[in-house]
Amino acid sequence: MAPSATSEPLLFAIGTHSKISHYVVTYARKNPGDFLSYLRRVWPEYRERLAENPGCLRFLGRSKVLENGETRKIHKTWIPLSELRRLQSRYLLLGENASFPRLDPLLPEDDTLGDWDFLPQLGSQTKPDIYFWVNTLSDIKFNSWYKVASSQRVKELYLLLYEIYQETVDGNEGEKKVANYLSYGQY
Repeated sequence: MAPSATSEPLLFAIGTHSKISHYVVTYARKNPGDFLSYLRRVWPEYRERLAENPGCLRFLGRSKVLENGETRKIHKTWIPLSELRRLQSRYLLLGENASFPRLDPLLPEDDTLGDWDFLPQLGSQTKPDIYFWVNTLSDIKFNSWYKVASSQRVKELYLLLYEIYQETVDGNEGEKKVANYLSYGQY
């Protein structure tokens, strides 16, 4: 493996400016729990080249990372900002796991992104949307092995989803988005 100045696998294929190296693709597939940390370490070196290559950003955003014991594409994750954790904690019980990617090191205490400021460029979200709430519903299911404790929170989440659906201006499209998201297991 050809090392970069930081002894990490080269992000770009040798001799190209717009192709992610097969080393990195393999590394991402075999190490979903460490892939975000790898990107954090190499991002300063490749920041400018990536900004010139939106296709590479999209490609990296489709890489899977570890989230709550399962893998999920980066562009389908939410950054564990305190506001998102607070919103989600209204529906998750103490001790239940939330679906946020594993960041090592953690976000700074001041709730800025710090060294993780590249995550939004890969599609990771910072604001709650309808999919955030559907994922919260999925987290409740994931944390409930046999029976959902406090079913009232599930009802409240469904009411929230319905309210979001009612606010959409695209007719039944909001309802279809939620149904498709749930039925195809895209969460």
